Amino acid sequence: MSKDHVRLKIPTTCGELIQGPYLVKESLISLPIDRYTEVEARLIKNADGDRDQNNLQPKAAAGFLSAARFLGLSARETASVQIDVVSPLAPGKGYATSTADICGVIAGVFELFDSPQSPEILAKLCAQIEPSDGLMFRDWTLFNHLNGTVLKTYKTAPDIKLLILEPSSTVMTDTFRSKAAVTEALSRKTKMPYLKFEAACSDGSIRGVFEAASASIMEHQVVLAKPFLEEIHALAEREGAYGVVGAHSGTVLGLAMPEGMEERALLKLLSETGALEWYRTQFVARTVFGGYELL
Repeated sequence: MSKDHVRLKIPTTCGELIQGPYLVKESLISLPIDRYTEVEARLIKNADGDRDQNNLQPKAAAGFLSAARFLGLSARETASVQIDVVSPLAPGKGYATSTADICGVIAGVFELFDSPQSPEILAKLCAQIEPSDGLMFRDWTLFNHLNGTVLKTYKTAPDIKLLILEPSSTVMTDTFRSKAAVTEALSRKTKMPYLKFEAACSDGSIRGVFEAASASIMEHQVVLAKPFLEEIHALAEREGAYGVVGAHSGTVLGLAMPEGMEERALLKLLSETGALEWYRTQFVARTVFGGYELL
């Protein structure tokens, strides 16, 4: 069985709540936000048997081939699929756009052929292509981003307001992780942010969750330094924000705020620190549940 056409959306992320040596050598918990990659998959009748997905970025194209192999599609069936991807955010910043593209394409092919798979399968297939983010899981999920293995799941707190701070600089995950100095720096990270996160989840403390996130991204400065992070973190603490979350293999940051906190006031204070000379793009986003949704 197959469908003629499917559309779905899958969230991007504001980096990770925590990332480090938690339960395994490396693991993370991604933070999905309400900026969605959209994927459209359709069957083309009388398609050329040699047709490929030249319109896709290389990693998304790899996701398409992975899905086709998983389903055992014939060459003719594979050639009959047309995939289009629209991403709302720039790559290389830490929004997990690459994982969103890969996962969205894989899920789109599975849905097109009436064969939806579990988030665990999606995670493993994504991780075979690159170290991946956990945006395919509905709830906050600690998982091994190198092989896609789920370690532990936590209750998500959706609709938390984030002031996103985006610089013009980018980081490519594969290139970044290939450096020996990065491996050495990663080996010096501690379990402290994870212990803070566990305690906060046990207490049901949103503030505690983002204090753990702050601890994680601050500790990560020795791995990949974020300009003005110390000043932004101090401002967040002083003004009563929940904390700072960021992309551990990217450049974007987010200030988590109580609902009554006014982002314009924070932006004025951030401007006075000089941080907005670096983080020239700012917008407000909301935390959401992960996983894709058919449209």
